[in-house]
Amino acid sequence: MRGLTLWPIVVIAISLCEPVYAKEYRVQDAPECAMKCLDKFLERPIFSDASIERLCNVTTVSDNVLICVRGGCSVKDLLEYMREERVSCNRLDIDNDHNIRAINFFILGAILVSISIRLSTKFHRFTKWGVDDYLIIPAAILAAIQTILMILMTWSGLGHDIWTISEETTTRFFIYLLVVEFTYVLSLCLIKLSILFFFLRIFPDPTFITIIRWTIALTILSTTIILVLAALQSAPTEPSQDGWDGFPNSGPRLDIQALILSHAGINVALDIWMFVLPLTQLYNLGLKARKKIGIMLIFGVGIFLIAVSCIRIPHMLDFNRTLNATCKIPNPITDT
Repeated sequence: MRGLTLWPIVVIAISLCEPVYAKEYRVQDAPECAMKCLDKFLERPIFSDASIERLCNVTTVSDNVLICVRGGCSVKDLLEYMREERVSCNRLDIDNDHNIRAINFFILGAILVSISIRLSTKFHRFTKWGVDDYLIIPAAILAAIQTILMILMTWSGLGHDIWTISEETTTRFFIYLLVVEFTYVLSLCLIKLSILFFFLRIFPDPTFITIIRWTIALTILSTTIILVLAALQSAPTEPSQDGWDGFPNSGPRLDIQALILSHAGINVALDIWMFVLPLTQLYNLGLKARKKIGIMLIFGVGIFLIAVSCIRIPHMLDFNRTLNATCKIPNPITDT
């Protein structure tokens, strides 16, 4: 039975661990739409050694050609041209996969250590089990799944320029990225619910309890709406992100940037609200001033998390607009 539970993970690992696309290309084989741009900005003959050298070494020329190609070609043709131009000009590929793996291995280790410590205190009966404990366990599992998928995705192009990997691998990359995004939203919701149920355990004030319960309901409702909208961002639903290949379906599409801003705004507002709530109850706990200050410093970590949540918003919007998603992808775990 245990072997069966590991089988889906093995399948995912095998499907992700593919070599980075490394086929040889020549700029002479560029798509027809790109040929028009090359003919516009290069002197004839456009494939002479002098013209190719000018394309590779004169930044203004290469930039103008790229702008022209982006405006006149589909995404697939654009990526095809960029592969050919990079190979012809011997441009170096960005290689950040080792950094991504190191960061996610560290985060995975932190998750395992923290949840192990928490569970050990429960099994040794140092503290009693509560709803917050039962919620943090699936949250930790989802967070661990995110880090594992991010690590596996580095063998499927993550950390490299998107034009260096195949179209099939790119589509698979966005499918697994969609899984990461959903697990991120769910884990974030469970973490907030765990904290809120912890507040219910330690603060007895009836009014405060009512406020917490309404906050719990709002958290569940907002997460459900975000997940439904994310799943139905296009009709019919596509497995890849926002029709990356340049051929989106003809159905209605949601404004993805508005969805990102809505989710980020709701989470920042909830973070601030959940930071303020316990501070209002400290004066009623009957603790000495020194202990109150210590508790306030603990909750003060929330200020850092709120600041990070605000800083990440423009980066998330930039990622949604970028063509080079496999290289510029932000880490959802570190963006909480």
